[in-house]
Amino acid sequence: MKPQAGAPGEQGEQGERAGFPTLLEQAEAACWLESGERELDASLLPPALLKQKLHELRVHQIELEMQNEELRRTQRELEASRARYFDLYDLAPVGYCSISEDGLILQANLSASLLLGPTRVELLKQRISRFILREDQDSYYLLRKKLLKTGEKQSCELRILKGDGSVAWVQIDATLAIDEQAPAVLQMVLTEVTKARQLEASRLQIEGRYRSLIAELQVGVVISSANSEIVLSNQVARDLLDLSDDQLLGRSSYDRRWNVTYEDGSDFPPAQHPAVLAVTNAAPVHNVVMGVFRPSLQDRVWLLVTANPQLSPEGRVQQVVTTFVDVSERRKAQRVGVESRQQLHGLVESAMDAIITVDDSLRIVLFNSAACVMFGVAAEQVLGTDVERFLPARFRQGHSQQVRSFGEQGRTARSMGKLGYVMALRANGEEFPAEASISHVEIEGKKHYTAIMRDITARKQAQEALESSLLEKEALLKEVHHRVKNNLQVISSLLRLEAGRSAQPDTKSVLGDMQGRIRSMALLHEMLYRSGNFAAVDLGVFIKQLASQVFRMQTSQQGSVRLLLELDSVRVGMDQAAPCGLLVNELISNSLKHGFPDGRSGVVRVALRAVGDGEAAVAAGSGASSGSGAEGCAWRLSVSDDGVGLPDDFVPNSGQSLGLLLVEDLARQLHGRLETERHISNSNSNSGVTFSVTFKLDALDLPPAEL
Repeated sequence: MKPQAGAPGEQGEQGERAGFPTLLEQAEAACWLESGERELDASLLPPALLKQKLHELRVHQIELEMQNEELRRTQRELEASRARYFDLYDLAPVGYCSISEDGLILQANLSASLLLGPTRVELLKQRISRFILREDQDSYYLLRKKLLKTGEKQSCELRILKGDGSVAWVQIDATLAIDEQAPAVLQMVLTEVTKARQLEASRLQIEGRYRSLIAELQVGVVISSANSEIVLSNQVARDLLDLSDDQLLGRSSYDRRWNVTYEDGSDFPPAQHPAVLAVTNAAPVHNVVMGVFRPSLQDRVWLLVTANPQLSPEGRVQQVVTTFVDVSERRKAQRVGVESRQQLHGLVESAMDAIITVDDSLRIVLFNSAACVMFGVAAEQVLGTDVERFLPARFRQGHSQQVRSFGEQGRTARSMGKLGYVMALRANGEEFPAEASISHVEIEGKKHYTAIMRDITARKQAQEALESSLLEKEALLKEVHHRVKNNLQVISSLLRLEAGRSAQPDTKSVLGDMQGRIRSMALLHEMLYRSGNFAAVDLGVFIKQLASQVFRMQTSQQGSVRLLLELDSVRVGMDQAAPCGLLVNELISNSLKHGFPDGRSGVVRVALRAVGDGEAAVAAGSGASSGSGAEGCAWRLSVSDDGVGLPDDFVPNSGQSLGLLLVEDLARQLHGRLETERHISNSNSNSGVTFSVTFKLDALDLPPAEL
């Protein structure tokens, strides 16, 4: 049937607008084809029927459009659902895997891929057992067997090998997805529980240490639940209460069999027990003295109890840790303590030094009798007043800060004299010097400072007089050394003049030797005068200057002979420095006179070295001192040359030379012995000699001087 042209709302118009036939037109065309009729003559239909047919066609058209819109909306919802499925499945924080009955991975999400290592594509068709440690594969196969047999959810924990090569613990939750038209599929959820395992192991380790610590504590420890029932105790607690572990478990601290009392003997109410109070107030209870009756021993033990509640994150009491120590002896010692305090008070009052104690605000709390006498005021008049009243006004500024700073340094006492002299002020305004030591102690959370003071007015005056006398004596000694040096220089000059007037070579030689000896003694006095220390001299420095002076005086025309010095530093007294100086003077002079005739060149060496005690004893013989290293050190002083050496007929210790005879006397004066060593060359001719003296020096504890 053809609809008439120009009719409003005709499907033909919609088809023209859409550019293709409507569903209704397609349906009608199909209908005409099925019936074999191609056209319908509309003129044969009555107008009313034709109008009805047109209305029905419009209704069907609107209905079809609404169905199309519903289909499009459903499609959008399906796409959104697919996106949510991707977020929930593919981006889930746990791994999801679909496993076939043969154990092949059929599907896996991104988290499973990251956990196992390969990509999702690489995971497909691989066996899940490939990623499970061999030791734990039995657990996996048992889970799969139970799941396929029962169809109920199965779980287990096992270890897998991750993609980075590390081993991780995972929890597997498996369910069975059954489709009548397809094989069964295992749906597995993989959750990594490595950290949980580690935390559990740490918890067990900490719990073990916690129990070991409780067992090793030297105080009684009882742990009770929130309802005050004992759940754990250590051996010390069981010994103090004379009960076994089984007898303690389940009991409460207010059990009537313990008949707990106060120190005065009155009953201890259950609500006031430390463990009960700790639960009630959710706060610690400290230092409660309780008398606990022990039925097995028929006695009472006195305990000092502290209870500490352990709270949950929400602030609820989970358990209470109660600790206690036996203070039974303390009650007995209280009476002794009273007597001791009385004795201590007597000692403080009878002390010859002033003892003053102040609190943390520097208010006087103790002022003994000696302090009353020292400051000229009664104790009743100063207790509770500021201690700075006994300090001169110029010292009060910053005094309190210095005292508190001393308390914060952690030291509890300071010895007498460490603070030096302090100036104190008597009640009548008189200042006097005092020596004080200070200590601090904490009493009931507050620091108290105690000063012990001694009036040193007389000592100060005596010390000032002694220092004045010492200055006078030092000036006198300085003047003596200065005058001795000048007199020796005058004598040396006279000898030099006399030698210049004499025409006899022997006389000139003797006078020159005497002049050198006098110069060595003058040099010693000059060093003492210049150093300002009249008790000691650096032997190395002294010998260096002396040897250089002797060498310079006697080799003015013998520039081919050199002087080498190998001198260590040691402080010695004047009575030992003088013999050493004379000895070096004689030996250097002897080497220069006899060792290098006819302008012969060579070296004179002077050495001062410390040696071992055994070597010193052998060298010094019976005349050496037997003092230990603490009393003195062994030293060797030697003068050697590489000249012509000693004559063949030379006999040691024969007194052939006055100089060598003097050297032997000086060696005995030092409690040593002179040793002579000839140097023999390969041609068996003399090639020098060494004179050495090994002796003990009483070294002084003074800073070394530079050479």
